[in-house]
Amino acid sequence: KVSAYPSVTLDIENLMNWTNAQLKLKYRYVETDLSKFSYEPTELPVLYITGWTPLPQFGDKVKENLRAYLMAGGTMIVHASCGRPEFTASFLKLQGELFPDRPMAILPNDHPIYHCLNDINTMKVRDGTGPWKSTPPVMHATYSGYRAAVIFSQWDISWGWDDEKN
Repeated sequence: KVSAYPSVTLDIENLMNWTNAQLKLKYRYVETDLSKFSYEPTELPVLYITGWTPLPQFGDKVKENLRAYLMAGGTMIVHASCGRPEFTASFLKLQGELFPDRPMAILPNDHPIYHCLNDINTMKVRDGTGPWKSTPPVMHATYSGYRAAVIFSQWDISWGWDDEKN
């Protein structure tokens, strides 16, 4: 767990509740600390990272472990809580350090991530307290071969599975 904001815990709890209800499964989340994490995708296949403030500066060993985790089949899903630009900037810096030779690419609108459970053809976004605007979905990925190992949204995607906000 990178962030100390209580809303982040609610985000992951809401995601697990929504996913379990949709798929009739019993997924769970496990809070972890990157200094204690095993970096084994078979133990924890997805790292969900979100936050309001910049990510901490990670040492070379943590970055090496994250890179190895992602190359071994792990996935990171990252989004900026409330679309915070300071979080986005810090994540993009980390991504560049993890994969300097693999820039992030926009996921095309026909990517399976937008169509695996429900068809997602639009998303609603807003700047600050401005009006909501509909736009095609925009997410970025860093690929390991043909697999999106890092999935990133500069927008707060947790609203999509928060029943109280929908």
